[in-house]
Amino acid sequence: CCSLIHQARRPVKGAEPPGQRTGLLLQLSDVIMVGPGRHRIRASILETTHDLRPCFRGDIQLFLDDPDAQTPPLPGDVLAVCTIPKPIRNKGNPGEPDFASLQAARDIHVQASAAGKDVLLLDHRDQGIWDVMFSRSRCWVERSMHRYLHDSAAADLASTLLTGHRVSMDPDLLKAYADTGVVHVIAISGLHLGMIYGLILWLVRPLLSRWGRSRAAGMIILPVLWIYACFTGASASVIRSASMFTGNGLAMAMGRKQSFLNGLGSSAMVLLAWRPDWIFDIGFQLSYAALLSIAMFQPRLRAFIRTTHPIARMIWDLVMVTIAAQVLTAPLVAWHFHRLPLLFLFANLPVVPLSSLTLLLGILICLLCWSPILAEPLGRSTTFLIHVMNGQVMGMDAVPHASLTELHPGRIQILIIYVMILLLRSSCQNTCLLTISLCWMGMVACLMLGSQEASRHERQRVLVIFQTRRQSLCALVEGTDMLVLADPAENRDSMSRVRCIDQAVAFYRCRPPTLVRLVPGTTFDWMPAREDWRIVCGQGGYHLLDRSSGVMVSVRNGAYREGDDRTADRNATVWSVADASCALWKIHRWESSAEGVPSRFHSVPEQGAFVLNMDQPSRSAPR
Repeated sequence: CCSLIHQARRPVKGAEPPGQRTGLLLQLSDVIMVGPGRHRIRASILETTHDLRPCFRGDIQLFLDDPDAQTPPLPGDVLAVCTIPKPIRNKGNPGEPDFASLQAARDIHVQASAAGKDVLLLDHRDQGIWDVMFSRSRCWVERSMHRYLHDSAAADLASTLLTGHRVSMDPDLLKAYADTGVVHVIAISGLHLGMIYGLILWLVRPLLSRWGRSRAAGMIILPVLWIYACFTGASASVIRSASMFTGNGLAMAMGRKQSFLNGLGSSAMVLLAWRPDWIFDIGFQLSYAALLSIAMFQPRLRAFIRTTHPIARMIWDLVMVTIAAQVLTAPLVAWHFHRLPLLFLFANLPVVPLSSLTLLLGILICLLCWSPILAEPLGRSTTFLIHVMNGQVMGMDAVPHASLTELHPGRIQILIIYVMILLLRSSCQNTCLLTISLCWMGMVACLMLGSQEASRHERQRVLVIFQTRRQSLCALVEGTDMLVLADPAENRDSMSRVRCIDQAVAFYRCRPPTLVRLVPGTTFDWMPAREDWRIVCGQGGYHLLDRSSGVMVSVRNGAYREGDDRTADRNATVWSVADASCALWKIHRWESSAEGVPSRFHSVPEQGAFVLNMDQPSRSAPR
């Protein structure tokens, strides 16, 4: 431990200058696996080689990348870490959520990254009985699925249905499930807990009825549901379902009938009192919006057609539930994901029964895994069902115009839409002229706001230099056209780049952008509409010249050396920017050198993304 702490005080050749790296003694409180060998950790600072408390308060968030670790980190472990702690600040990329405020609400104000070689385990907490049971059970479920489902992709999907962990699932398949509006079938929620609740209740109630204790059946099932909720990760939607089933079980034990809306509201109050930050969780919002929408609209829709045939009634109920759930969730989906699936009904009708049957067969495989004679046919049947379900989802996703894209409603528009929905719901029985007039006025207001926003985005001219993970990434926005300038290396962090570009496209409401690699020694022009840009790529950076306004921005990258800016016109250069590929020690050396930096210098690693409004470049300040 002492050698690691002292190493933090010694300079590292080719890295940060002395005094930047800090030795931290951390006790882990929350560990989340975000990938193979990668964990996001919340920890409290026990001791440091530098006094961070006057500057930093609260806990620290540590991103640990250690694929060669023999044992994963656990809550309660004590680690000595050699890293560079930084206060949590927003990167400033367009369209990025306010992570700093969200983390501050959880009393986390510092973050750091570390590799396995920078971490020393001092005290490994012995795993508790629940941790051991959950980790071993998940591994056992995954091994059982891969043993009897001979297709690897099908086994990964079956494991996701049972455990809720989607780390190993194919990203393209996961995106297809999200785009078609059926991602809820692979996210552990009320559908899964409802099946388990109904299955156990069907098995237990006949036994208890013989003893005259059928009311106690719900109370017996509750521990199983909460254990399963914790086993799957205890997400907001799972805890919501478990809490509502708890209320239903208590009402059943007391011989009373629970009110659905009362149970929904009380569970929301309890969960938000426990975790106030869940109000910003997308799963929490969609889960409660879907249930509230079903409670408000499903009885009305079901009354349109009445049938006595059991199969027809079951299909009609599924159709009405699917349509009713979309009423209040569609605005949230359009706001968060900027798209709205149109074939959700045709996708849900076959996928929901198939996923339920797949989940049931997966449970049977786990129960009968001791007998290969019985488990093998079940594994083949489960593989077939998953192939049919995936084929249905991929086929729906491949249909042209299967979803409305490029939807960018604002907060005011979303509020107006919800007010209109509530007005229409209140006027279902008694049609009122005032209600209809207000709905028409709300629709006109939404269209006017959308037209105003569209007109504003047609005139926008913005230059963005993103803060990404040690790579150069720039975007030129002209109206709804976007040109993205990226690193020529293909092995850079593509996920971070794609995320930044998607957020910027949604924020500026642009069409799919054009991607160009920053190859040194190349010069090209970009002429969208009436504007003209000249891009000159050098070895140590690149220059962006807006010929219409005469504004020039010189960008330095990680390969920049003093004197590389001599190729640029000093009189025309308005801004000099060090992008995210530049190390901090290089930027500090440039600032302290004799040459120095220009008066209009922006450091992306320190100050966040560089965003310049080209309509008024002399008065607009990057944020």
